[in-house]
Amino acid sequence: ELDALQSEIAARVQRLLADIELSVVPVESIVKRGIALDVALVVNARHKEMAIEDLPLDFRFILGDGQLDNRVWTGAGGRAVARLRRVDGPQHIQRVVVRIDLSAFAFDKRPQPFNASFAVFEFTVEKRRVYLALSGDEVLAAKLELALPDVLSRQGLEPVARGDAADLQLRIKVIRRLEQVSNELHFALL
Repeated sequence: ELDALQSEIAARVQRLLADIELSVVPVESIVKRGIALDVALVVNARHKEMAIEDLPLDFRFILGDGQLDNRVWTGAGGRAVARLRRVDGPQHIQRVVVRIDLSAFAFDKRPQPFNASFAVFEFTVEKRRVYLALSGDEVLAAKLELALPDVLSRQGLEPVARGDAADLQLRIKVIRRLEQVSNELHFALL
């Protein structure tokens, strides 16, 4: 009888939690990668027109990487603020998801199907500007010059045409070593 009551209570709480709407306040600023930050990730929790206070929320990166307050509770007016402390991921656009933290509800340890609401913060990370100076074998340097901008861009870097406009300068001397190339071809064919 107690198990049936616990199951019914758990089911009702889950239905209530599934109806809670989480809405985020957009992050307007462009954040910098690799430095200490203090960016507010603000979320509001409501059930119909009523603000929900004392609701545990879980914040996690779903695209990118960094440091942030993972567990925050809603306060007055159903508002919660997690702090983004650092961004390290290479992606230019990064995302953090916020969900109701079900681990805070210990009413039933059995797995239950649950459709909790969630919301996603999306923010832009400033790209580091990089200047490429290629020298050496002209044919290979030309091939690298075509391929590297795409590779660098995927790593959150923005190629620039002048060294004085860059945060980072890469000077690459391209050398063709026939013996090494033929050995690599030989091993690739095995």
